[in-house]
This record gives sequence, structure tokens and C-alpha cells, in this order.
Amino acid sequence: MTLLISRIILTLVIVYVTYLIWTSNVDLVLWSKNAIRGWLPINKEFPESVKTEQSPEMIKTLRDNAMWSVEGFQQGDRRSYLTLLSWASNPKDTVTKNLIISAIEEIKDVYGQTDVMRQHIEPVRNPHRWWICKESIPSCHDGFEEPTGYKAQNIINHLARKLWQERGRAASILRNIKTASDKDRINEDATIKEQLFDKLIERLNLEKENSLFVAKMAFETYKDLTGFSSDGVFDFAGAIKDWETRKEKILRMNF
Repeated sequence: MTLLISRIILTLVIVYVTYLIWTSNVDLVLWSKNAIRGWLPINKEFPESVKTEQSPEMIKTLRDNAMWSVEGFQQGDRRSYLTLLSWASNPKDTVTKNLIISAIEEIKDVYGQTDVMRQHIEPVRNPHRWWICKESIPSCHDGFEEPTGYKAQNIINHLARKLWQERGRAASILRNIKTASDKDRINEDATIKEQLFDKLIERLNLEKENSLFVAKMAFETYKDLTGFSSDGVFDFAGAIKDWETRKEKILRMNF
């Protein structure tokens, strides 16, 4: 009886997994890696007692957590970077301050290389990863969206997907919206255009987006599409304020 129940449960699991792969384009390898990372002490929230410990080891850990690695599935922990910023304004001593400032500058240097980030997230190198499927039934039957010539509405929808790689890729390639097959429809429909910018701005909001990689890609695309200028590597607040100030003017622009 026990053996029969076990077989029934195993069959149900296999059927469910098959359903996910068929309908939702779930990559089991990627899912497994993300699950394992969830069990490891990587990009985790630290207890308050540890967060306030400005030790060289903790500074290095926060710096490493804030870095990105698409192949290593590290999204760049935004709160780790913000913790370093807060420490820099109130260091316990000069040596510690120099270590903190050095860590912050290293992070800025890495994220300042926008072209490098795009080269790692935009090309479709492996169709079994996080690439964005073209709209079709069944899912991915017609292949994957390329960095240009895509359906923009499909890419916009992926700005809110669960996988940070999908959000990052969508945010990055939207800068090429002038090549989109449905560009004319978006130019004619202010509602869709507003949705695009609202979703980009949402990715700059700390309460909505903890991936520093995704936020950076959304920030750069917002600059490309609106002409917003800023020398700050992470001037997310400036972009949000710009959208609030120039919203009506931006929505009158055509791609």
C-alpha cells in the first residue's frame, strides 16, 4: 500500500513538472540553482548586530553581495550597497572609512561598465535559460525575443517577472524599442507608453526592486529613451524625480 501511494505521488509530481515546463517555460536547472542559492548564506539579510559591525570582513561581504554575475546567478544586492553608503557617513574610524569608501568605489566601477552588463544579459546564447519567449501557444514554440525587432508589449510585461535575469534583460533591451514590431501602436497609445515608463521607474524603487543589476539596466534605458542626463552611476532618485516632473512631455515623445 505504501509503495502504491509513493508511486501515485511521484506520478503527480512528474505530471505537474511537465505542466510547468509546457505552459510556463520553467527551466528546472535554473530553478534548482536558485533554490540552492536560497539555502546558502548569499545575499541574505543580516541580523542588526552584524549589520552594525563595521569589520573588514563584513565590508568585504557587503561589497561582494552588491556585485553582479549573470552566470553566477548573483543579482547584486541593493541593500548591501546601501548599508555601505550609510556606514560611510558614520564610520567608526579613519581606517574603516577608507575601506568602506574603497568598497563603494569598486561597486561603482563595476556597474559603471554598462556595455559589459548588456553584453552579458542581452544576447540569446542558451534558449534554456531565462530568455524571453515570443508570444505563442505553447509557450516558446516560436522561439525567443531578440535584442531588437521584438514585440515591445511582451517585453514590457516581463519587467515584472519573478526571475531577476528576465527583468534585467527586459529593462536592457527596451532601449531598442524604436525597432519593435509594435512601435507604432505604442506611439499611438499613451496608456501603453505610460505603462512602459511606470514599470521602468518601478524597477528603480527600492521597495519594488532589490536587484542592483535590474535597477541599473532600467535606469540606463530610462536615460536612453527620455534624454535624462546624470553622471551618477546609481542616480535612481534623480530619474524618479525627472519622471514625476517631465511625465507629460515624455509621453508626447515618439519612439
